[in-house]
Order: sequence, then C-alpha cells, then structure tokens
Amino acid sequence: MKSNIYTLDRFEVDYAIFLKRPEETDQLLIHRSEILTPLKEGDIVQIHDTGEEYEIQLLASELN
Repeated sequence: MKSNIYTLDRFEVDYAIFLKRPEETDQLLIHRSEILTPLKEGDIVQIHDTGEEYEIQLLASELN
C-alpha cells in the first residue's frame, strides 16, 4: 500500500484535484464518489492507494 500527503487544491466538475506535498507539482485526480471524508479546498490529507481504492485521512483542515 502506497501513502502520500496531499493538499486538496480544487474541485473540477466531478473530480477533486490533489497536489502532492511538499512541492505541489504532481496532481492526483479522484472522483468525488470515491471520497467518503468531507473535505474542502486547502485541506491537507494522507491518501493511501490500496490498488483498488483510495483511503483518505484528513490531517489538517484549512481555516477560512
């Protein structure tokens, strides 16, 4: 199982766009239907890729 830290950059139509930290140059797109954790733009998450699904854990919430 592979795990990385990402920032939720934005939502585009049906996808969430995550940027891999710390450089935030690599993108990961995940369909909204696969995201079970309530997230908002700017949240920092740990994403585990099990090969079959993504497991997303909120690490820090962006305060607006």
